[in-house]
Amino acid sequence: MAISGDASTDEATAVAEALRCIEENQLRNVIVESDSKFIVDRINHGKPNRSYWGRIAEICSKKVKSIDKVSVAWIRREGNKVAHHELTIVFLCLLFSISKNIWIC
Repeated sequence: MAISGDASTDEATAVAEALRCIEENQLRNVIVESDSKFIVDRINHGKPNRSYWGRIAEICSKKVKSIDKVSVAWIRREGNKVAHHELTIVFLCLLFSISKNIWIC
């Protein structure tokens, strides 16, 4: 997962990567949380946007609909400390190509 420097693109990319992982590992009953209400709303309500992050959000929206019992939810940034630390671990795993069998629970 590359970091673009654009917050909306990075948030949408993070959700897309989570959905890819969920689909690849055939997980169910999963809630993907993001502290970007803007991106979560675009994914859940399918509001079109021609930007790069808008295209990623559209792909995420279609993927959420195609995977059984998976949703994307907004969480307040103040309550998102655990998710921030988990994302840091996942990012480091991806960066250093550590085994894809590591799960954050």
